[in-house]
Amino acid sequence: KFGGMPVTDQSTFDLSNIGTAGKYLISLTVKTKDACTDSSFKQIEVLPKPVADFIIPKDTLCFDNHSLSINNSSKIVDDIITDYLYKEGQSLISTSENVNGYTFKLPGDHLITQVIKTKEGCIDSINKRFFLLENPKASFKADSVCIGEQITLTAKQLTGTYPIIRWNWQAGDGNS
Repeated sequence: KFGGMPVTDQSTFDLSNIGTAGKYLISLTVKTKDACTDSSFKQIEVLPKPVADFIIPKDTLCFDNHSLSINNSSKIVDDIITDYLYKEGQSLISTSENVNGYTFKLPGDHLITQVIKTKEGCIDSINKRFFLLENPKASFKADSVCIGEQITLTAKQLTGTYPIIRWNWQAGDGNS
């Protein structure tokens, strides 16, 4: 019996549907076709499950050699978290509780997985997605000009996730 509910006709019993940590007395009674019986009792402890979680400061960041910090916010009751693993795909990011200054190689969509393990061996994981924007690159051509001559400079965007919305020109003379 488990929790007062009899389980019959099975040589295995799945405890994964237990939702509450605690100690449980498990009883097993077996019976042969000739009505011979035996009973056995064992106490088991269902351990609390940790809840993996971490914080990324923003879900969209500019890529320009951007390093990312990840702050652990996982929780566990009546146990301690002993192992941390952060990865992106198959690439290891860190095995520290918090990540300071991990630099990504490419802009775009990134999925980070955190896996935690407690002293008692309970495991949980979580995935979080964020986006690194490709920084804009702009270029313009300029020729020499004589004092007093008008010149028009035209720039164009070469790369970037989104269009440039502000162009700030400076001539280097402190007046523009």
